[in-house]
Amino acid sequence: MATLQLSLCTPPQHMLLRRISTSSKFDGYSSVAHFPALLQDTAHSTHIEVELWITANDACGPACDEIVSLKKELLRVLPKLNTITEKNGDHSIAVRPRFVYWKCGGKSLKCRDDPDCAFQGHFCVPDPDPGQGPFHGADIVAANVRESCVYKHFPSKWLAFSTLFNSMCPSSRNMYTQQCAMDVLKRVGLTMAQRGKVQRCFGNAAQDTTHPLAAEDMDKQVSMGVHVLPTLMLNGHRYMGSFQTNAIVTAICSIFGVGSSQHRQCIKVVPQHRFTWDV
Repeated sequence: MATLQLSLCTPPQHMLLRRISTSSKFDGYSSVAHFPALLQDTAHSTHIEVELWITANDACGPACDEIVSLKKELLRVLPKLNTITEKNGDHSIAVRPRFVYWKCGGKSLKCRDDPDCAFQGHFCVPDPDPGQGPFHGADIVAANVRESCVYKHFPSKWLAFSTLFNSMCPSSRNMYTQQCAMDVLKRVGLTMAQRGKVQRCFGNAAQDTTHPLAAEDMDKQVSMGVHVLPTLMLNGHRYMGSFQTNAIVTAICSIFGVGSSQHRQCIKVVPQHRFTWDV
């Protein structure tokens, strides 16, 4: 039996992955009732911000598998939603990725050399497969930061990149590498110059420096009290409903104002595929 070696960057015990279950029941409006503040503050809004707190880790078991499935579903339905919003002159809907990090506790050599930390201890993530594989938390940090860079410079490409990276570069086949990520960026249509822009944004994870995108996520994680992955924020409000894709899309549609023409068009996009995390 492998022994889990706890490092200085061990995450807080209250950080959890959602327990997964399947559901054969779905009430399209039940999810809306879980966030009345969202509807009160943003009803009839034409601006929709979606923040999805996830991890690039693909080795955390069923939870990671379902995060991947959720991204695939969003990749499928978002173009349909944006066709509706653009037709009505509204802002397009983009899903912004957010990632959770911990800072190593100190400036010792242990922090700088901790395999679960990058940028010499500034950002840490637990080992994805403790004692079982060649990858460590530092590899997850690198993947997270790279995805943030893709979103910063090419937001319309992030979801396709993230989804394809999961399928083309699995850690189970030792493909969880920078080179594989660059190949995926090429596959989703980024030129050599654009891929270079992503890499410059990423920087050097071996240097003793912070990274502005990871630091922003870390600050926001604290201020918003994000303790569970995945967590979904809609227009700054925490979504507390079912994590079925159809429930999430229903919630997004409701921001247009239930009964409005945009809402009626949007609700037609609600997918039939069903999976959920218990909350």
